[in-house]
Order: sequence, then C-alpha cells, then structure tokens
Amino acid sequence: MEEGWASPVEAPIKMDRLDTWSPQEIPYHVLVSATNNFSEEMILGKGGFGPVYRGFLTDLAVDVAIKKLSERSQQGLSEYMAEVKIITQLRHRNLVKLFGWCQERGELLLVYEFVPNGSLDNHLFKGSKLLDWSVRYKIVVGLANALTYLHDECDPCVLHRDIKSSNVLLDSKFDAKLGDFGLAKLFSIDESCLRVTHPAGTRGYWAPEYVFLSKASRRSDVYSFGVVALEIACGKKAILVMEEDDGEGYARLLVEWVWELYGKGSILGAADKRLNGDFDQLQMERLLVVGLWCAQPDPRMRPWLRQAMNALLFPETTPLPELPKAVVSWAYPVASMQMQTLQRFSNMPASSPMVKEQVKTRRWRFPQFRWWTKMSKPKSSGELLDDDPELKKLSFKLSTLRLATANFSDVNLLREGGYCAVYRGCLLDGLQVVVKKFSRGGEQAALEWRNQVAMFSKLQHRNLVRQLGLCTEEGERILVYEYASRGDLGRFLFDPKMSQQLGWDKRYKIVQGIARGLQYLHEGSRLSIVHRNLRASAILLDAAMNPKIAGFVFARVFDGDQTHLSTSRIVGTFGYMSPEYVMTGRYSNKLDVFSFGVLVLEIVTGRSISTFPRSTHSTFLTTDVWWRWIDGTALEIVDPALGGQYQRNEVMRCIQLALLCVQDDPNDRPTMSSVVAMLRNPSIPLRDPTKPGSFVEDSEVDTDVLSTLDEST
Repeated sequence: MEEGWASPVEAPIKMDRLDTWSPQEIPYHVLVSATNNFSEEMILGKGGFGPVYRGFLTDLAVDVAIKKLSERSQQGLSEYMAEVKIITQLRHRNLVKLFGWCQERGELLLVYEFVPNGSLDNHLFKGSKLLDWSVRYKIVVGLANALTYLHDECDPCVLHRDIKSSNVLLDSKFDAKLGDFGLAKLFSIDESCLRVTHPAGTRGYWAPEYVFLSKASRRSDVYSFGVVALEIACGKKAILVMEEDDGEGYARLLVEWVWELYGKGSILGAADKRLNGDFDQLQMERLLVVGLWCAQPDPRMRPWLRQAMNALLFPETTPLPELPKAVVSWAYPVASMQMQTLQRFSNMPASSPMVKEQVKTRRWRFPQFRWWTKMSKPKSSGELLDDDPELKKLSFKLSTLRLATANFSDVNLLREGGYCAVYRGCLLDGLQVVVKKFSRGGEQAALEWRNQVAMFSKLQHRNLVRQLGLCTEEGERILVYEYASRGDLGRFLFDPKMSQQLGWDKRYKIVQGIARGLQYLHEGSRLSIVHRNLRASAILLDAAMNPKIAGFVFARVFDGDQTHLSTSRIVGTFGYMSPEYVMTGRYSNKLDVFSFGVLVLEIVTGRSISTFPRSTHSTFLTTDVWWRWIDGTALEIVDPALGGQYQRNEVMRCIQLALLCVQDDPNDRPTMSSVVAMLRNPSIPLRDPTKPGSFVEDSEVDTDVLSTLDEST
C-alpha cells in the first residue's frame, strides 16, 4: 500500500467500522432481528450459560454469536456481569472479541464475533474435520499466547478458571480464540492465589489444589492448559472411559494415562493414532512433556505460561525439566472412585436428569449499571459519547479537564511542541492524569488526533501507557492518559545524578518490559501496529519503574497479511530510524526492532543517540559498540553510573541482541517475540552480528518533523 505520495501529509490510518468498534449495549430488538426472533434454526449450540445463536448485525454487516442466559442456567447474573466487566478490558488477537451485551425484558445476552470453525473439542472429539499436526501446534501456541497475555501482560491480571477445549474457538484460519470469561477473576500480579468457596468449571481440567484447598491461581490455569495440550496431542478427552478385563468400565484422567506412558519411556504412544504418524516427532514429544510439566500435582513445579510457550516455540534450545516417572494416584482430584462424589461440581447442562431437580426457575433482577465495565472509572471522571458510534469511549467533560489542569495553566504544562501541549492534571476523585491538548488548526494536527483515537480502544497491555478518555467539546481535541509519576526514561538515563538510580536490575527489567510491549503491538493485539517513533523519551516509568510505551502519534496499522508500507514523508527521531526507512520510505515492524536495538544500547551505555553528530553512519553509538564488540572490549562502554555492579553475562547478551536488532538487512533482525524469548532464556544461542546498517543523510529526511517530536506523552 502506498500512502501520502501526493501530499506532504500522511494518509490517516485505514480502518473499517469493525476496527474502531468498542463493546457497548445493544438494543434487544436488534438481536431479535439478527436471529430471526431467536429461531431454533439459528442455534449453534447449548452450554452452561444457555443457548448460543448465530446472528447477523445489519449495521456492521457482520456475523455474530449471541449467548442467551437461560432462566434454568447454572450460571447467573454474577457470571454474566463478570464476563462483561472483564472481557471489555481485554485486547488480544487470541481472545474472542465481544461486540456488546443486552439486558432488556428480563433477558441477559452477550454478543461475540462469530468464529466460523467452531470449538476445538468439535474437531478433536466429535467427528468434524481432522486437524493436521501443524494446525494443532499453531492452536496450542495461540492458546499459550492468550494465557500469557492474561497472566502477565494485563493490568490487572486475569484468572480464566475455565480453560478447556470447548472454550477454545477457531477462526477461518484456525487461529485459536479463547472465550467464555464467566468464571474469570481479576487479581493483582503480586497476589499468589485467590480463595474460592468451591470449585467451578469443568471436571478433568481442575488442578488438585483448586479442588482440595479451594485455591485458584495462575498455576491452576497452567494446569488446565496442560490438560488441553494433552488433548490436542492425543486426540482424547480429559477424562477417559477405560475398560477392565471383565468388561466393566471405569474413568481415568488423561494426565494419568499419559504419565504412565512417560514412565515407561514410550510417551509417543500417546500421540493421536488418527494422524498415522504424520507429525514432527520432536514437536509431538515436546508438546506431550510440556502438557505433563504444566499438569504436575504440585503447583510449585509447574512452569509459568511464558515458559511453556517458549518451550514450544524454541524446542531445540529450551531444555525441559526432568519429570518424575510416576505420580501417586491420590494426587489428582478426579480419580475413578471420586467421580460421583464430585458430581455436584460438574459443568453438566441444566437439562441433565442428574441435576434437573436442583435447578429452580429464576427471574433476573438487574442492577443499574452502564459503563462501570469500562475500566471501572468513577462516574465523576467522565461520561459516554453515546451519539458517535466511532467514538464509543469514556468521554471527559471539558469543564472537568479545565478544573483538573487549572484551566490548562502553564504551571501544569509538562511540555509543548509539534501539534499539541501536554499538561499534568488531577481529577476530583484524586486520580492523577496527563492531558494531551491538540491544536485546533492544521491538517497534520487533525490527522494525528484521528490516528490516536482510531487505536484508542484497541490496545491494553501493562507496558503501554493507558489512554483513559477523550474530550471533543467546543471543538477541542483532547486525550487523557494515565500519569507515569517517574517521567520518561531519558530523564534518568542521560542525567549524571539521576542515572545512579537506575541499577542494572532495573535497567534489565525496563528492557524486558519494552520488548514485551512491542511484541504485543506487533503480534499480540488485534491490530498489527508499528510504532515508528520508539525512543527513550517515549518510554514512561511508573512509580515502580515499570516501562510504558507512549507517543503513538505516528503509529501505523497493518491490514490483514500486510508486511510493509511506504511513505514519502519520513517521520521519527534521527538515530532511531532504520536505514531502509530513511532511504526508501519503506517500513515494517522491523523498523521498531531497529529502534529497540538503539534504545537497548542507550540503556546499557547511558549515552544518548542525540549526542552523536549525524554522519555517513546510521549512528556513532551503534558502530562504536560494534567495533568494541569485535575487539572484545564491549564492556568498556557500559555506563559508569553502574559502578561495575552488573551481571556481565546479561550485559553482554543485551549488547549482542541490540546489535542483531540494528542489522542493515531488516530480514536479519529478529522478531520481537524472538527478542522476548532470548531475553528471558539465556540458553537460547545468539548468532554473531555483522556491522550495523548505515545510510547517507540527505534532504529526503524531513528535519522539521524530526525536530518537533518532543511532545511525546
């Protein structure tokens, strides 16, 4: 796609209405029309929540799946509210997308994107199309990616508590989409576990501590993931029906059966026989062992989801732990003799004769709640823009922002430049915010406003600055962000006194956080986004020194399978821009990878790229570090403010990885998912870097633009 060739102003982000749609309340009559009055012919299936209908929303021209809470449902109002509250906060390509909800005429309904290939269990167990091995492996990696996002990258984090194959949906490309958040819980990443009154979810997927001790944690989700991984590899259900020699049947957990084969040294005997051996043996064995690793009885011995995902993505370089050859039979909560005693906790449909007598018809009484679901912000902070379907966001009144900033007083001005002024503010409820006020005139200012609003509701990650709302009253264009109390990274790195507050552990944590944030932008969010202006001043630090990527003024969205874009107007910050971008205007997510490499070198050396004169080399910093790397003297360039207090191996690995990120050929630069894995796992080998890329600076670079980008949030 070419953009901006006929104009010095770049084209706006191209998104259709679905891209900018935010979850919202949908009128009942719209859903009646969409489902032909909830016709039996439109039913896709039934579950614990109630029937699920296929529908078509005319306004959006999109197929949807509509979950309708049955009055006889085992799930109730609390599950419905939990699902709406939690899933409206989540933004990830491996999570099912919520279009909206409805609570009219005594009904509770949830409206989701329609996922054409149905649920994973239909393909594994119910005679749908047999999934080949490459598709299965892609599905399990996608599920691991979704759970890594829920556990490590959301703020607050999310426990799903009902991970099972029937809750993994498959889109038209058989990419995994995790759904059904009715039992999910929000929790702080500092919490070790949550107490529950009794187990909820589905038998066979429960972790032992969840049943015996009523403790739910990220580790219990890891256990459930391990069971699903085994189902995918084996093509068998979580609970097996076995047969004794005398013909009597009994139940056994899939985990126990696979562990028995593992103890005998014949774990590949658990592979799905229907594949007829047509699979990668290393991957199959790795998936089976990872499944057992995740499903160990002792939660302390289970990996985090990110560890499990790395083990699947990098099998040649990620070692697995030595697992016990056998586990004691009482370690699991649903052994054959326990099946009936735990029946009351099952997830059987309400129509089952075993539970029918326990279910009473109920009429729901609904609380009055509107957009408490939108990040749970106090009502005093804003209201909805109900009259604009493109901006269904939390809207602030202009009077609120004037009061918060003392009428946009110079006393509260943080910085000014480019096309906006940035103020510090404090809302009536005590919440500190950053208020970004765009200038009213000018095509470029309007463009940047539209671009940032277009991505407003599409991103949610703990390493991205959070956008809280906007204001369009009286012709103003204002964005409101969370306040990062420690300021930007450059403020610490490049000040001789402040830099002493950044020990190596903090710096390494910042590097990892930035990498995870970029990985989410490139590969995790529903939109594939290139930042295009990553630099030290675009990294904000909260009170705990956690990094938050900001400054999305020139970010761009890639459509579908698009891998490159071109522009005639080069924007960004000198030194952070990759050679191919400056020379040709062609860019991809490898532009951000290059910028990340430069930023890592700044973090290691404490030297700003802006202090180096522009020359025929891309930067003196990158070439200087590379020559020192070749000479074996790279540690001489480490920031003296560290006082020699750092992990030598970590520093050398960061330098090597940074040099790989600034390679001349973008194809030689790693992806951000690889970067994240390499930072986390020191056993993954790194190749030797070649000389960094270089370019000749000329008039093609818009120096006026480069000099006006210091208004980053």
